[in-house]
Amino acid sequence: MKILPYTEHFFRGFVLLGLLVIASNCTDDKETPFPVSAQFTQLALSFAENEGEHIIDLRLSNPAVADGQIVLNASAYTTSCFVTEPATELGQIKIPVQKGRALFQFKISPVDNNVLDGCKVIKFSLGSLPPGVGKGDVREMIISVNDDEAPVDAGFEINTMSVRENEPSGAKFDITFAAPAPADGVLLLKFQSVSRYGVDYATEPAAVSDKIFLQVSKGATSATVGIYPVNDQSFKADRNISFQIQDATGGLKVGGKDSFWFTITEDDGHQISAISAIRSMFVQEPIILKDSYIEGIVTSMSNVSAGRVVIEDATGGLPLQLPANHNLTRGDLVLVNLDNGTLHLLQGVLEVGQVATFEKLGEEGFRVNKLTLEELVQSPSGVQSQTVQISGASFSQADGNITLLGDRALSDGTRSIIVRTSDFADFGDELVPNGLVNVTGIFVNVDGQNFLYPQDLKDIKKQQFMLKRD
Repeated sequence: MKILPYTEHFFRGFVLLGLLVIASNCTDDKETPFPVSAQFTQLALSFAENEGEHIIDLRLSNPAVADGQIVLNASAYTTSCFVTEPATELGQIKIPVQKGRALFQFKISPVDNNVLDGCKVIKFSLGSLPPGVGKGDVREMIISVNDDEAPVDAGFEINTMSVRENEPSGAKFDITFAAPAPADGVLLLKFQSVSRYGVDYATEPAAVSDKIFLQVSKGATSATVGIYPVNDQSFKADRNISFQIQDATGGLKVGGKDSFWFTITEDDGHQISAISAIRSMFVQEPIILKDSYIEGIVTSMSNVSAGRVVIEDATGGLPLQLPANHNLTRGDLVLVNLDNGTLHLLQGVLEVGQVATFEKLGEEGFRVNKLTLEELVQSPSGVQSQTVQISGASFSQADGNITLLGDRALSDGTRSIIVRTSDFADFGDELVPNGLVNVTGIFVNVDGQNFLYPQDLKDIKKQQFMLKRD
Protein backbone atom coordinates (compact mmCIF):
# COMPACT_ATOMS: atom_id res chain seq x y z
CA MET A 1 0.00 0.00 0.00
CA LYS A 2 1.43 3.38 -0.96
CA ILE A 3 1.55 6.10 1.70
CA LEU A 4 0.38 9.50 0.53
CA PRO A 5 2.96 12.31 0.85
CA TYR A 6 0.90 14.25 3.41
CA THR A 7 0.37 11.18 5.54
CA GLU A 8 4.04 10.24 5.26
CA HIS A 9 5.14 13.64 6.52
CA PHE A 10 2.65 13.47 9.38
CA PHE A 11 3.88 10.01 10.39
CA ARG A 12 7.53 11.09 10.38
CA GLY A 13 6.70 14.19 12.44
CA PHE A 14 4.83 12.10 15.02
CA VAL A 15 7.80 9.72 15.41
CA LEU A 16 10.22 12.63 15.78
CA LEU A 17 7.99 14.24 18.42
CA GLY A 18 7.91 10.97 20.36
CA LEU A 19 11.68 10.72 20.31
CA LEU A 20 11.97 14.28 21.61
CA VAL A 21 9.55 13.50 24.45
CA ILE A 22 11.54 10.41 25.39
CA ALA A 23 14.77 12.37 25.32
CA SER A 24 13.18 15.08 27.42
CA ASN A 25 12.04 12.55 30.05
CA CYS A 26 15.49 11.09 30.26
CA THR A 27 17.13 14.45 30.98
CA ASP A 28 14.50 16.06 33.30
CA ASP A 29 15.56 16.69 36.92
CA LYS A 30 19.18 16.07 36.07
CA GLU A 31 21.54 18.83 37.14
CA THR A 32 24.34 19.93 34.85
CA PRO A 33 27.33 17.85 36.02
CA PHE A 34 30.17 19.65 37.83
CA PRO A 35 33.76 18.51 37.93
CA VAL A 36 33.80 19.07 41.74
CA SER A 37 31.03 18.49 44.35
CA ALA A 38 30.77 19.67 47.98
CA GLN A 39 29.06 17.90 50.86
CA PHE A 40 28.99 17.50 54.63
CA THR A 41 30.94 14.54 55.98
CA GLN A 42 28.09 13.51 58.31
CA LEU A 43 24.32 13.78 58.37
CA ALA A 44 23.80 14.56 62.06
CA LEU A 45 25.60 15.33 65.30
CA SER A 46 24.35 15.54 68.90
CA PHE A 47 26.07 16.91 71.98
CA ALA A 48 25.31 18.54 75.33
CA GLU A 49 25.27 22.30 75.67
CA ASN A 50 28.15 22.19 78.16
CA GLU A 51 30.53 20.17 75.96
CA GLY A 52 32.34 23.06 74.31
CA GLU A 53 33.61 23.48 70.75
CA HIS A 54 32.97 21.05 67.86
CA ILE A 55 34.51 21.13 64.37
CA ILE A 56 32.27 20.45 61.35
CA ASP A 57 33.89 19.26 58.10
CA LEU A 58 32.88 19.93 54.50
CA ARG A 59 34.73 18.04 51.79
CA LEU A 60 35.12 18.58 48.05
CA SER A 61 35.30 15.56 45.80
CA ASN A 62 38.43 17.06 44.21
CA PRO A 63 40.61 20.03 45.13
CA ALA A 64 39.04 23.39 44.36
CA VAL A 65 40.00 24.74 40.93
CA ALA A 66 39.64 28.37 42.06
CA ASP A 67 39.27 30.59 45.09
CA GLY A 68 35.76 31.36 46.32
CA GLN A 69 33.46 30.70 49.26
CA ILE A 70 30.94 28.16 50.50
CA VAL A 71 27.78 29.71 51.92
CA LEU A 72 25.86 27.68 54.51
CA ASN A 73 22.30 28.49 55.50
CA ALA A 74 21.68 28.10 59.23
CA SER A 75 18.12 27.43 60.38
CA ALA A 76 17.30 27.35 64.12
CA TYR A 77 14.48 28.37 66.46
CA THR A 78 16.96 30.68 68.18
CA THR A 79 20.52 31.53 67.23
CA SER A 80 21.34 32.46 70.83
CA CYS A 81 21.99 28.79 71.65
CA PHE A 82 25.23 28.59 69.64
CA VAL A 83 28.10 30.58 68.17
CA THR A 84 30.14 29.70 65.08
CA GLU A 85 33.50 30.54 63.57
CA PRO A 86 33.22 32.02 60.97
CA ALA A 87 30.34 33.91 62.60
CA THR A 88 26.74 33.32 61.63
CA GLU A 89 25.33 36.53 60.18
CA LEU A 90 21.77 36.90 58.96
CA GLY A 91 21.38 33.13 59.04
CA GLN A 92 24.45 32.39 56.92
CA ILE A 93 28.03 31.20 57.42
CA LYS A 94 30.55 32.11 54.73
CA ILE A 95 33.55 29.80 54.57
CA PRO A 96 36.52 30.88 52.41
CA VAL A 97 37.64 28.39 49.74
CA GLN A 98 41.26 28.32 48.56
CA LYS A 99 42.29 26.86 45.24
CA GLY A 100 43.88 23.42 45.57
CA ARG A 101 42.22 22.53 48.90
CA ALA A 102 39.50 19.90 49.37
CA LEU A 103 38.71 20.04 53.13
CA PHE A 104 37.01 23.03 54.75
CA GLN A 105 35.74 23.48 58.30
CA PHE A 106 33.76 25.68 60.62
CA LYS A 107 33.50 25.60 64.40
CA ILE A 108 30.32 25.54 66.48
CA SER A 109 30.17 26.09 70.24
CA PRO A 110 26.93 25.63 72.22
CA VAL A 111 25.92 28.27 74.75
CA ASP A 112 25.61 26.78 78.26
CA ASN A 113 22.83 29.01 79.58
CA ASN A 114 22.22 27.23 82.90
CA VAL A 115 18.52 27.19 82.05
CA LEU A 116 16.22 24.19 81.68
CA ASP A 117 14.96 24.89 78.15
CA GLY A 118 15.12 21.55 76.36
CA CYS A 119 16.90 20.41 73.22
CA LYS A 120 17.79 22.90 70.47
CA VAL A 121 17.96 21.74 66.83
CA ILE A 122 20.01 23.55 64.16
CA LYS A 123 19.93 22.69 60.45
CA PHE A 124 22.82 23.66 58.20
CA SER A 125 22.34 23.37 54.44
CA LEU A 126 24.55 24.09 51.44
CA GLY A 127 23.81 27.44 49.84
CA SER A 128 25.84 29.09 47.07
CA LEU A 129 29.12 27.46 46.06
CA PRO A 130 32.21 28.54 44.12
CA PRO A 131 32.14 28.35 40.32
CA GLY A 132 32.53 24.83 39.07
CA VAL A 133 31.45 23.27 42.40
CA GLY A 134 28.13 21.45 42.70
CA LYS A 135 26.20 19.99 45.62
CA GLY A 136 27.01 16.44 46.65
CA ASP A 137 24.73 13.85 48.27
CA VAL A 138 24.94 15.13 51.87
CA ARG A 139 23.57 18.65 51.43
CA GLU A 140 22.18 19.13 54.94
CA MET A 141 23.37 18.44 58.45
CA ILE A 142 21.25 18.42 61.63
CA ILE A 143 22.91 19.37 64.93
CA SER A 144 21.09 18.73 68.23
CA VAL A 145 22.24 20.66 71.29
CA ASN A 146 20.95 18.77 74.33
CA ASP A 147 20.08 20.54 77.56
CA ASP A 148 22.44 19.55 80.38
CA GLU A 149 20.04 20.80 83.06
CA ALA A 150 17.32 18.55 84.53
CA PRO A 151 14.51 19.05 87.06
CA VAL A 152 15.74 18.74 90.67
CA ASP A 153 14.13 16.77 93.51
CA ALA A 154 11.77 18.67 95.81
CA GLY A 155 10.86 17.17 99.20
CA PHE A 156 9.78 18.21 102.69
CA GLU A 157 12.72 19.14 104.89
CA ILE A 158 11.21 17.31 107.91
CA ASN A 159 8.40 14.78 108.45
CA THR A 160 6.44 16.38 111.30
CA MET A 161 5.90 19.73 113.00
CA SER A 162 3.52 21.16 115.58
CA VAL A 163 2.48 24.59 116.84
CA ARG A 164 0.34 25.73 119.75
CA GLU A 165 -3.09 27.04 118.85
CA ASN A 166 -2.37 30.36 120.57
CA GLU A 167 0.92 31.02 118.76
CA PRO A 168 0.25 34.38 117.01
CA SER A 169 2.99 33.96 114.42
CA GLY A 170 1.94 30.43 113.49
CA ALA A 171 4.62 28.20 112.00
CA LYS A 172 6.38 27.71 108.70
CA PHE A 173 7.78 24.61 107.05
CA ASP A 174 10.06 24.30 104.05
CA ILE A 175 10.19 22.18 100.94
CA THR A 176 13.84 21.98 99.97
CA PHE A 177 15.41 21.30 96.58
CA ALA A 178 18.35 19.02 95.89
CA ALA A 179 19.99 21.87 93.94
CA PRO A 180 19.00 25.36 92.79
CA ALA A 181 15.97 25.16 90.49
CA PRO A 182 17.25 25.26 86.87
CA ALA A 183 13.98 26.86 85.72
CA ASP A 184 10.78 28.36 87.06
CA GLY A 185 8.32 25.78 88.34
CA VAL A 186 5.21 25.09 90.36
CA LEU A 187 4.71 22.79 93.35
CA LEU A 188 1.22 21.44 94.00
CA LEU A 189 0.53 20.49 97.63
CA LYS A 190 -2.58 18.56 98.60
CA PHE A 191 -3.69 18.43 102.23
CA GLN A 192 -6.29 16.57 104.28
CA SER A 193 -7.77 17.31 107.67
CA VAL A 194 -11.07 17.04 109.53
CA SER A 195 -10.45 20.60 110.72
CA ARG A 196 -12.02 23.39 108.72
CA TYR A 197 -9.80 25.51 106.53
CA GLY A 198 -10.48 29.18 107.15
CA VAL A 199 -12.14 28.41 110.49
CA ASP A 200 -9.55 26.42 112.44
CA TYR A 201 -6.48 27.50 110.46
CA ALA A 202 -5.27 29.24 107.31
CA THR A 203 -2.18 28.96 105.13
CA GLU A 204 0.13 31.23 103.16
CA PRO A 205 -0.10 30.87 100.19
CA ALA A 206 -3.86 30.50 100.51
CA ALA A 207 -5.39 27.16 99.56
CA VAL A 208 -7.82 26.59 96.71
CA SER A 209 -10.00 23.45 96.96
CA ASP A 210 -7.65 21.82 99.49
CA LYS A 211 -4.63 22.51 97.28
CA ILE A 212 -1.76 24.95 97.63
CA PHE A 213 0.15 26.16 94.57
CA LEU A 214 3.71 27.29 95.23
CA GLN A 215 5.35 29.37 92.50
CA VAL A 216 9.11 28.74 92.39
CA SER A 217 11.60 30.96 90.61
CA LYS A 218 14.71 29.81 88.79
CA GLY A 219 17.66 29.56 91.20
CA ALA A 220 15.51 29.04 94.31
CA THR A 221 16.66 26.37 96.78
CA SER A 222 13.44 26.02 98.80
CA ALA A 223 9.79 27.02 99.09
CA THR A 224 7.97 27.91 102.30
CA VAL A 225 4.41 27.35 103.54
CA GLY A 226 3.01 29.18 106.57
CA ILE A 227 0.25 27.79 108.81
CA TYR A 228 -1.70 30.11 111.08
CA PRO A 229 -4.03 28.47 113.65
CA VAL A 230 -7.18 30.19 114.91
CA ASN A 231 -7.23 30.59 118.70
CA ASP A 232 -10.89 29.79 119.39
CA GLN A 233 -10.75 29.92 123.24
CA SER A 234 -12.51 26.56 123.50
CA PHE A 235 -11.23 23.03 124.11
CA LYS A 236 -10.88 20.81 121.08
CA ALA A 237 -8.68 17.92 120.23
CA ASP A 238 -5.39 18.58 118.49
CA ARG A 239 -5.87 19.25 114.80
CA ASN A 240 -3.82 17.11 112.43
CA ILE A 241 -3.16 18.13 108.85
CA SER A 242 -1.41 15.86 106.38
CA PHE A 243 0.37 17.45 103.42
CA GLN A 244 1.59 15.72 100.29
CA ILE A 245 3.51 16.97 97.27
CA GLN A 246 1.12 15.88 94.55
CA ASP A 247 2.91 17.30 91.53
CA ALA A 248 5.89 19.39 90.44
CA THR A 249 6.49 21.10 87.11
CA GLY A 250 9.17 23.11 85.33
CA GLY A 251 12.55 22.86 87.02
CA LEU A 252 11.24 20.62 89.83
CA LYS A 253 10.19 17.02 90.33
CA VAL A 254 8.83 15.14 93.33
CA GLY A 255 11.64 13.47 95.26
CA GLY A 256 12.79 12.83 98.83
CA LYS A 257 10.18 13.22 101.58
CA ASP A 258 6.87 13.70 99.77
CA SER A 259 4.56 13.72 102.83
CA PHE A 260 4.40 15.88 105.95
CA TRP A 261 2.31 15.77 109.13
CA PHE A 262 1.42 19.03 110.88
CA THR A 263 -0.30 19.25 114.29
CA ILE A 264 -2.01 22.25 115.86
CA THR A 265 -1.94 21.50 119.60
CA GLU A 266 -4.81 22.62 121.82
CA ASP A 267 -4.06 25.33 124.39
CA ASP A 268 -7.44 25.31 126.13
CA GLY A 269 -8.28 22.78 128.87
CA HIS A 270 -6.73 19.32 128.66
CA GLN A 271 -3.29 18.65 127.28
CA ILE A 272 -3.09 16.04 124.52
CA SER A 273 -0.21 13.60 124.92
CA ALA A 274 1.64 12.00 122.05
CA ILE A 275 1.19 8.22 121.90
CA SER A 276 4.97 7.83 122.00
CA ALA A 277 4.99 9.74 125.31
CA ILE A 278 2.37 7.40 126.79
CA ARG A 279 4.32 4.33 125.63
CA SER A 280 7.55 5.66 127.14
CA MET A 281 5.92 5.82 130.59
CA PHE A 282 5.88 2.01 130.84
CA VAL A 283 8.95 0.32 132.33
CA GLN A 284 8.02 -3.04 133.87
CA GLU A 285 4.98 -2.69 136.09
CA PRO A 286 1.42 -1.63 135.14
CA ILE A 287 0.68 2.08 135.50
CA ILE A 288 -2.64 3.75 136.27
CA LEU A 289 -2.87 6.78 134.01
CA LYS A 290 -4.20 10.11 135.32
CA ASP A 291 -5.58 13.06 133.34
CA SER A 292 -4.09 11.82 130.09
CA TYR A 293 -5.59 12.36 126.66
CA ILE A 294 -4.52 11.08 123.28
CA GLU A 295 -5.83 11.85 119.83
CA GLY A 296 -5.36 9.53 116.90
CA ILE A 297 -6.84 7.51 114.09
CA VAL A 298 -8.36 4.06 114.43
CA THR A 299 -6.31 1.70 112.26
CA SER A 300 -7.79 -1.64 113.34
CA MET A 301 -10.85 -3.32 111.86
CA SER A 302 -11.93 -6.95 112.09
CA ASN A 303 -8.70 -8.78 112.94
CA VAL A 304 -8.59 -7.70 116.59
CA SER A 305 -10.47 -9.04 119.60
CA ALA A 306 -13.81 -7.54 120.61
CA GLY A 307 -13.36 -4.22 122.40
CA ARG A 308 -9.73 -3.80 121.35
CA VAL A 309 -8.95 -0.84 119.10
CA VAL A 310 -5.59 0.29 117.80
CA ILE A 311 -5.07 4.07 117.72
CA GLU A 312 -2.19 5.73 115.85
CA ASP A 313 -0.88 9.27 115.67
CA ALA A 314 2.21 10.72 114.03
CA THR A 315 4.44 9.35 116.83
CA GLY A 316 3.28 5.76 117.30
CA GLY A 317 0.47 3.28 117.84
CA LEU A 318 -1.28 1.95 120.95
CA PRO A 319 -3.99 -0.73 121.45
CA LEU A 320 -6.85 0.27 123.77
CA GLN A 321 -9.49 -1.80 125.52
CA LEU A 322 -12.83 -0.04 124.92
CA PRO A 323 -16.39 -1.21 125.60
CA ALA A 324 -17.34 -3.95 123.12
CA ASN A 325 -20.09 -1.77 121.61
CA HIS A 326 -17.78 1.16 120.78
CA ASN A 327 -18.85 1.33 117.07
CA LEU A 328 -15.53 2.82 116.00
CA THR A 329 -14.11 1.73 112.67
CA ARG A 330 -10.93 2.08 110.67
CA GLY A 331 -10.21 5.70 109.73
CA ASP A 332 -12.12 7.30 112.61
CA LEU A 333 -10.37 10.24 114.27
CA VAL A 334 -10.93 10.04 118.04
CA LEU A 335 -10.07 11.89 121.24
CA VAL A 336 -9.56 9.38 124.07
CA ASN A 337 -9.54 10.09 127.81
CA LEU A 338 -7.09 7.62 129.34
CA ASP A 339 -7.89 8.67 132.93
CA ASN A 340 -7.80 5.57 135.22
CA GLY A 341 -6.79 3.36 132.33
CA THR A 342 -4.09 0.76 132.98
CA LEU A 343 -0.94 0.84 130.85
CA HIS A 344 0.27 -2.77 130.87
CA LEU A 345 1.49 -5.71 128.80
CA LEU A 346 -1.09 -8.17 127.52
CA GLN A 347 0.40 -11.24 125.88
CA GLY A 348 3.58 -9.27 125.26
CA VAL A 349 1.84 -6.27 123.66
CA LEU A 350 1.69 -2.88 125.41
CA GLU A 351 -1.88 -1.59 125.70
CA VAL A 352 -4.17 0.58 127.82
CA GLY A 353 -7.03 -1.30 129.46
CA GLN A 354 -10.30 -0.10 130.95
CA VAL A 355 -10.75 2.96 128.77
CA ALA A 356 -14.29 4.24 129.08
CA THR A 357 -14.43 7.73 127.58
CA PHE A 358 -13.73 8.71 123.99
CA GLU A 359 -15.10 11.11 121.38
CA LYS A 360 -15.28 10.56 117.66
CA LEU A 361 -14.12 13.75 115.91
CA GLY A 362 -14.48 12.74 112.29
CA GLU A 363 -12.76 10.59 109.69
CA GLU A 364 -9.24 10.86 108.37
CA GLY A 365 -6.75 8.85 106.38
CA PHE A 366 -3.88 7.17 108.21
CA ARG A 367 -0.24 6.77 107.41
CA VAL A 368 1.25 3.48 106.26
CA ASN A 369 4.91 2.67 106.93
CA LYS A 370 6.10 1.06 103.68
CA LEU A 371 9.02 -1.23 104.41
CA THR A 372 10.84 -4.24 103.07
CA LEU A 373 11.24 -7.25 105.32
CA GLU A 374 14.92 -6.42 105.64
CA GLU A 375 14.15 -2.91 106.92
CA LEU A 376 11.51 -4.22 109.31
CA VAL A 377 13.72 -6.92 110.80
CA GLN A 378 16.53 -4.41 111.36
CA SER A 379 14.36 -1.98 113.36
CA PRO A 380 11.11 -3.57 114.61
CA SER A 381 10.76 -1.36 117.70
CA GLY A 382 10.29 1.76 115.57
CA VAL A 383 6.91 0.62 114.23
CA GLN A 384 5.46 -1.34 117.18
CA SER A 385 1.62 -1.37 117.01
CA GLN A 386 1.69 0.71 113.82
CA THR A 387 0.38 0.08 110.32
CA VAL A 388 3.07 -1.39 108.10
CA GLN A 389 3.08 -2.53 104.48
CA ILE A 390 5.48 -5.27 103.38
CA SER A 391 6.14 -5.51 99.64
CA GLY A 392 8.03 -7.94 97.44
CA ALA A 393 7.36 -11.05 99.56
CA SER A 394 5.36 -14.26 99.14
CA PHE A 395 3.53 -16.75 101.33
CA SER A 396 5.45 -19.95 101.89
CA GLN A 397 2.27 -22.06 102.23
CA ALA A 398 0.37 -20.92 99.14
CA ASP A 399 -0.70 -24.30 97.70
CA GLY A 400 -4.18 -23.37 96.46
CA ASN A 401 -5.90 -25.11 99.37
CA ILE A 402 -4.79 -23.52 102.61
CA THR A 403 -6.67 -20.47 103.93
CA LEU A 404 -5.46 -17.33 105.64
CA LEU A 405 -6.84 -18.39 109.03
CA GLY A 406 -4.04 -18.85 111.55
CA ASP A 407 -0.32 -18.10 111.21
CA ARG A 408 1.09 -17.94 107.67
CA ALA A 409 4.77 -17.29 106.93
CA LEU A 410 5.55 -14.39 104.60
CA SER A 411 9.09 -14.45 103.21
CA ASP A 412 11.36 -12.54 100.86
CA GLY A 413 13.60 -15.58 100.45
CA THR A 414 15.91 -14.63 103.32
CA ARG A 415 13.75 -13.18 106.10
CA SER A 416 10.21 -13.99 107.19
CA ILE A 417 7.34 -12.66 109.28
CA ILE A 418 4.16 -14.32 110.57
CA VAL A 419 0.93 -12.99 109.06
CA ARG A 420 -1.69 -13.79 111.70
CA THR A 421 -5.41 -13.96 110.93
CA SER A 422 -7.49 -14.61 114.04
CA ASP A 423 -10.74 -16.56 114.07
CA PHE A 424 -12.77 -13.37 114.64
CA ALA A 425 -11.50 -11.85 111.34
CA ASP A 426 -14.11 -11.87 108.58
CA PHE A 427 -11.71 -13.05 105.87
CA GLY A 428 -10.06 -16.06 107.50
CA ASP A 429 -11.61 -18.55 105.06
CA GLU A 430 -10.02 -16.86 102.03
CA LEU A 431 -7.25 -18.80 100.28
CA VAL A 432 -3.63 -17.79 100.73
CA PRO A 433 -2.58 -16.07 97.48
CA ASN A 434 0.46 -17.28 95.58
CA GLY A 435 3.16 -15.15 93.98
CA LEU A 436 4.52 -11.81 95.16
CA VAL A 437 2.17 -9.83 97.38
CA ASN A 438 1.92 -6.56 99.29
CA VAL A 439 0.56 -7.11 102.80
CA THR A 440 -0.60 -4.26 105.04
CA GLY A 441 -1.34 -4.77 108.72
CA ILE A 442 -0.67 -3.79 112.31
CA PHE A 443 2.81 -4.87 113.33
CA VAL A 444 3.78 -6.22 116.73
CA ASN A 445 6.97 -7.78 118.01
CA VAL A 446 6.55 -10.22 120.90
CA ASP A 447 9.67 -11.72 122.49
CA GLY A 448 11.65 -11.24 119.27
CA GLN A 449 8.97 -12.78 117.02
CA ASN A 450 7.46 -10.50 114.37
CA PHE A 451 3.73 -10.58 113.58
CA LEU A 452 1.62 -8.69 111.06
CA TYR A 453 -2.17 -8.47 111.52
CA PRO A 454 -4.00 -7.52 108.29
CA GLN A 455 -7.34 -5.87 109.05
CA ASP A 456 -9.19 -6.43 105.80
CA LEU A 457 -8.94 -8.71 102.77
CA LYS A 458 -7.97 -5.63 100.74
CA ASP A 459 -4.81 -5.44 102.87
CA ILE A 460 -3.47 -8.47 100.99
CA LYS A 461 -2.85 -7.64 97.35
CA LYS A 462 -1.01 -9.47 94.63
CA GLN A 463 1.65 -7.34 92.98
CA GLN A 464 0.74 -6.14 89.51
CA PHE A 465 3.33 -6.20 86.77
CA MET A 466 3.25 -4.39 83.45
CA LEU A 467 5.05 -5.79 80.43
CA LYS A 468 7.67 -3.41 79.13
CA ARG A 469 7.74 -2.98 75.37
CA ASP A 470 10.97 -2.38 73.50
